[in-house]
Amino acid sequence: DDYTIQAIRVSPDFPHDNTLLVEQGGGGLLRSTDGGATFERLHGGLPEPSTIYPYTFYAFFSPDYAADRSIYVTGHQAETLGAGVWRSQDGGNTFAALWGDLIYRRGQDFVFSPYFAVDQTLAVRAPFYDIADGQSGGALQLSSNGGISWTVASIIGDNASPTTAELLAAAGLPRLDETGPAIHIPGYGQQVAYALDGSTWQTVTLPMADGALLGVIGAPERATSYVYGTNGIWRTADGGATWQGWDDPRLADMTYETDIDAVAISPALLDSSRRLFVGTADAQLWVLDPAQMSWATVATTTPAQAAPQAALRLRPSTRT
Repeated sequence: DDYTIQAIRVSPDFPHDNTLLVEQGGGGLLRSTDGGATFERLHGGLPEPSTIYPYTFYAFFSPDYAADRSIYVTGHQAETLGAGVWRSQDGGNTFAALWGDLIYRRGQDFVFSPYFAVDQTLAVRAPFYDIADGQSGGALQLSSNGGISWTVASIIGDNASPTTAELLAAAGLPRLDETGPAIHIPGYGQQVAYALDGSTWQTVTLPMADGALLGVIGAPERATSYVYGTNGIWRTADGGATWQGWDDPRLADMTYETDIDAVAISPALLDSSRRLFVGTADAQLWVLDPAQMSWATVATTTPAQAAPQAALRLRPSTRT
């Protein structure tokens, strides 16, 4: 797991700076400034990787990265110690700690205001476990000055595992989460939920031999949304009503050691094309042009139509 590509982050200014971040197992944070051809490991003040108690980092570009060159990093060491929040203002060369008043430091996600360039508002989600009373849950902490200071915006306890969206709703801050596509994965498995009208949810099952769906890539300005799983990528251009699957021989013999773990897509390039980045468990990064990939229409089934299946190939989660 030390080299597994766990997440790929694409610079909002990718058409001009060609910058990517890759989160690796064992605490590695890599940067590419040539579109994925070469990478360097980022240090610059971040906690160094450990083989005994490995770090897990979650790195995010500022939405205003073209102007502020800021990268935010949070994470944890093993499953207990929080890494706090770190910020780079020089594109990842150096990082400074911004967690002096951060109460819950085992961060796992950032969400930014749609007006971040003006209001400097962002939030970090962190799970917690209170040893004294045996309670666990999640907390959302808010900053309105780019991460210099933090306040607790919401807490959901009772041993729950709240999502970022749930914590935002509890804090009365849905405006920070306005960019999510009307497509999501409702649980571990092969089903996708979509809402053509934005409110009435329908569910279909995508054709997978085994494994599970992992994530959704999409945004309101993109006509096409992508869903990826351990051994495939699918896309829809009509909000989920119909689907196409990527047809490629590399997908045929994937195993737990080589399967897909992360997918990301770039903003539109200067020629209006995009790049799809695919990261695998054995540290391969594929840089693809969706317009040049081979796609085939696939037949989906609704839950009522789906026949009973054999048990899915279970895999331990490396991201929580």
